[in-house]
Amino acid sequence: MPELTYYLVRGSVSGWCPFQGFIPRRRFLQAHSLPNVIGYLITALFWGFFEGFNYVVIRDKISMLSPSKYRFFDWGALVCAVMCILIHGAVGVTPDAVLEMVATFILIYGMLIVRKETGNAWGCILIFFVYWNAI
Repeated sequence: MPELTYYLVRGSVSGWCPFQGFIPRRRFLQAHSLPNVIGYLITALFWGFFEGFNYVVIRDKISMLSPSKYRFFDWGALVCAVMCILIHGAVGVTPDAVLEMVATFILIYGMLIVRKETGNAWGCILIFFVYWNAI
């Protein structure tokens, strides 16, 4: 919710479309041929599924190496949230960039803590498939 709120306040939500930031998306959606639909689905599978799944696996491995005795603190989730900020563009130190980094940190850390508490990784995959890559 913090990231969606951030984007709404900033005025950068133009609608919901899966993989809105994906450059060939417009070409895939304009053409109605089967190869383009298959290309879009393959992109969705790899980008949505594997990105969410990788965060879960990385969190689990780090947490096994360095377990936490606290319920809402997890070294693996912390490392993954910082890694996500570094990979997805901690560019600049403007107030806007700092707010976006904080919102991204809360989203990733919260997603992985919920996975830790429930044992269910599908929420992590759906966040990337339905939300993160669609706004």
